Amino acid sequence: MSRDLEFQNSFLTYDFCNVVSYLKGINNLYSISRIGNAYQFCVGQLKNQDGEIAVGLNAGIGNFMDIFCDGSMRMRVVYVTDATNDIVDISHVIAVCKYFQKVYSIIVGSTFIESFIYAQKYEELHTIKQFKPRLKQLAPEILHSYESKQKRKYGESLIIDSNRIPCSGYIQIDKRYFEEYSIAYTNDELIKELFYPDYGFMGYFELINAEQTN
Repeated sequence: MSRDLEFQNSFLTYDFCNVVSYLKGINNLYSISRIGNAYQFCVGQLKNQDGEIAVGLNAGIGNFMDIFCDGSMRMRVVYVTDATNDIVDISHVIAVCKYFQKVYSIIVGSTFIESFIYAQKYEELHTIKQFKPRLKQLAPEILHSYESKQKRKYGESLIIDSNRIPCSGYIQIDKRYFEEYSIAYTNDELIKELFYPDYGFMGYFELINAEQTN
């Protein structure tokens, strides 16, 4: 929820030049579409091959973010693996969330916090097939050391069922939220909290230094 935002006044005629420039720099496979009263952004491409013929995937199987004219948004990030194993690179969700976070920050602008009142946030994990999460963005030697330590203490990480954070209702993000967790109430920190993925490190208990995941 927010008061009138600067971009709302020209929402349906928004100039996406800066967004396009950013998306082209990270991935040539992107799209921007207007759907009703929202804009939809897609990054990356999932393919389904039937022999030599590329066929369409079921709706919803793809990474996307919708931004609505009141500043609210929703997004989906898909974990994928191939048919030969059950290992999924979960660092993928962190990367895609960062891409969408940047797109959102470009559109709402640097004065977004001045109009912000509160946001209600939840995340939902849909598990279609059980999988083993891996943080493949780590350097091989760090990943091997970390996962060996993880397995000795907790066994193999395995995600079997779906989940939701919080279990019911929403997490309300407002100025009191920032005070409670001693987070600086700035435009950058606000957008970061809106997009932070609680499932980004699922399956792992031990902490990883931030510099190891960059």
